[in-house]
Amino acid sequence: MLVKFNLIDREKNKISIEVEEGITIREAIMEKLKPGNFGLCEGNNICATCHVYVDEKDFNRLKPIEDDEKETMETNDIDQKEFSRLSCQIELKQELEDITVTMEIPRR
Repeated sequence: MLVKFNLIDREKNKISIEVEEGITIREAIMEKLKPGNFGLCEGNNICATCHVYVDEKDFNRLKPIEDDEKETMETNDIDQKEFSRLSCQIELKQELEDITVTMEIPRR
């Protein structure tokens, strides 16, 4: 079954992406866009390069953040905010249909 989500990319373009249910947002972004300097640890929850901001209206639809994801975000150089999550930890399911996330612009 397909699940659609909305991505605001690094150039602030809003892109609708439809992928098979069960893959992560990180996997979907890599499959469809192949952005540079993104998802470098290949979804192993250690680098935080797949950091995204989840739209405030969608944030409570996600499962609660686990300690290892929280620790990864706190120990890496990202601009962490209230609605920050790692896209490698967000598995796309029907209940997340039409969720919106914004890619972080990497620091230079």
